[in-house]
Amino acid sequence: MMDMRDHILSSPKDIEDLEGLGAKPLPVLIMVLEERLNRQSYAPIQPLLQKRAREALGIDLTDHVVIVDEAHNLIDTILAVHTLPVSSTILRVSKTQVDLYRSKFRNRLKTKHVWKEKASSRRVFGVAEFIRMLGAHAENINPLEIEKYLRESKIARKISGYSDKLADAAAASDPSKRAANARRKGVTPPLHAIESLLLALANPDEDGRIFLNKTGSPGRNRPAQIPTLNPSSHFREVVEKARSVVLAGGTMSPIGDFHTQLFSYLPSDRLVVYSCGHVVPKSNIRTIVLGKGPRGKTLEFKFGARGDEELIVELGQTVLNLTNLVPNGFVVFLPSYAFLSLVKTAWGKGENKILERLSKKKKAKNGDVESVLREFSATASSPTEGLTGAILFAVVGAKLSEGLNFSDGLARAVAIVGLPFANLGSAELQARMKYVREHASSSGVDAGKELYENLCMRATNQSIGRAIRHRGDWAAIVFIDQRYGTPRIRSKLPGWIGTDLEVTDKFGEAMKNLGEFFRSKK
Repeated sequence: MMDMRDHILSSPKDIEDLEGLGAKPLPVLIMVLEERLNRQSYAPIQPLLQKRAREALGIDLTDHVVIVDEAHNLIDTILAVHTLPVSSTILRVSKTQVDLYRSKFRNRLKTKHVWKEKASSRRVFGVAEFIRMLGAHAENINPLEIEKYLRESKIARKISGYSDKLADAAAASDPSKRAANARRKGVTPPLHAIESLLLALANPDEDGRIFLNKTGSPGRNRPAQIPTLNPSSHFREVVEKARSVVLAGGTMSPIGDFHTQLFSYLPSDRLVVYSCGHVVPKSNIRTIVLGKGPRGKTLEFKFGARGDEELIVELGQTVLNLTNLVPNGFVVFLPSYAFLSLVKTAWGKGENKILERLSKKKKAKNGDVESVLREFSATASSPTEGLTGAILFAVVGAKLSEGLNFSDGLARAVAIVGLPFANLGSAELQARMKYVREHASSSGVDAGKELYENLCMRATNQSIGRAIRHRGDWAAIVFIDQRYGTPRIRSKLPGWIGTDLEVTDKFGEAMKNLGEFFRSKK
């Protein structure tokens, strides 16, 4: 059995290889594999990142190797998991659930529950008042005592369970309440949100902020958020308990944020970065930066210039020229939905009639994800008479830019328009940038600016990766913005692009080179 195990694990094998290993029938081979594989576990990333979830699920990471796949999203996932949305509706519903539970089980509550009710109920609602109106009393609460009580009593689970039972009974007797009851089951129970809020009070003050939405009239639902600013604090225990942590992904660059935001406390010799080239040969990829359009206008889509209709028309002429060259599917990524709307408006009017001219070459699609993908795939793979394929307009960072594969004829070219920088006016983003600046090492680099650029480039790189999905695939990647040719931005592109990126201000020369590339693949 041990010899068979070692032989199987000596090199990669598929199921047919295993069947041909000898006289042993396949079930025996599977037993050999199971003996080895029973030491492996698979879990969604969210429970791994939450200490209480790991404890509840019995996940012990001690001396284990933890492999995080699709790790380019790790920091964002940590921040999302530990960002607590709280609203006046959640507070009101939670208070109602507590009152119902207390009125039903007051005489059956154990002594510790009764004592807690007498000693701290006024203070607990002081926290609710603090979240709703930024009032007083918050400093009188002992968050560690509350954390211990919530963990040991499991009171939130009990109250939520009782409330679910009442809601199910009401829905069973009143059909008009069934739809609302079904929707309620698809969201986090309100009291669990309050529990997470109270537990967050035990975190270091500098690691979080409270953001209150001031819009809306008093008394209306005015949500608040309590995001964490320090992802390292929630991932550190995973690193310290595990024997090794592997962050794996197809496109991890730029990786600077992983050093500064997750592992800044580790010495450099504890970190190993391994990156390899693309499985696709260089002859199957053509990457190019277009700095000027066909009419000679500079292509630079800074936020303040995105409303420039002349620039948008120049973009349309650029896309038209590319459409004449690209066979089958062509995916164009734009920096935001707002800009996509401006493009559609500008291209649909005036003498240029860009959308009309595009539709004579390729069927243009954007809108609902499922229906768009179905129609785009059919037209791109098997163009109807008179068309060369389909063109899809998508937004960087949206549903079509991650998790979907545009392999083979679905994307023979991907164009990235502009740099999809996040909204710098966001209070949450400003808080993150300020936090990393305050905690950065004195390297002379503006850590806030680095974070801002890395967020943009990581989203861009994920969009690039949608096109080339296997060794025999081929495609062109076109960056439509002269800033992609600058050393700072260029250094944050995937390593497999490297020195092969062609930067040119001569539009005709770029079209000639792209034409030669596509003709070589016929």
